[in-house]
Amino acid sequence: MKCKGRRSMALAWVACSAWLLPALPAPASESQPPPVVWDVRLDEQDSLRGRLVDLEAQPLEDREIELVKAGTGIARTTSDAEGRFAFPRMSTGVYQLRFDSYAVNCRVWTAWAAPPAARPEFVVLAAPETIRGQQPLHAVFRNPLFVGLVIAAAIAIPLATQRSKDDLPPAS
Repeated sequence: MKCKGRRSMALAWVACSAWLLPALPAPASESQPPPVVWDVRLDEQDSLRGRLVDLEAQPLEDREIELVKAGTGIARTTSDAEGRFAFPRMSTGVYQLRFDSYAVNCRVWTAWAAPPAARPEFVVLAAPETIRGQQPLHAVFRNPLFVGLVIAAAIAIPLATQRSKDDLPPAS
């Protein structure tokens, strides 16, 4: 019977300590999803046109936008009062648009070679970054569920050990 009480106490300890351990990192192949690349077609003047909007579809005015190809900045422009921007005399290829802390990938097509899904205007939604995963360690200690579990463990463990001692035959 003495072994059963220690086993219960060990299981309770393992269960409680698992809350404090960080999650294992995901394998490299699962940690970063492949980047999304949007198809955009150039207009008749070979200009890449677009619009910057926020979550409420309100235009983002006076934002500096950088056009990057193969890691090198090749052009800059600023959005107007309606959030519109344009890069004139573009060639086809894969580009990245950067503004503020955002980066969006696009594949630029000529009007005659563009796939049906290619958009005539590139609408860029500036949404706050969604962070998924564990909370910081200090947030775990403020969680009411965690506090309740600690209090329950503080009550249950001594009771379990006392009951296991009561189950032992008297020493002779």
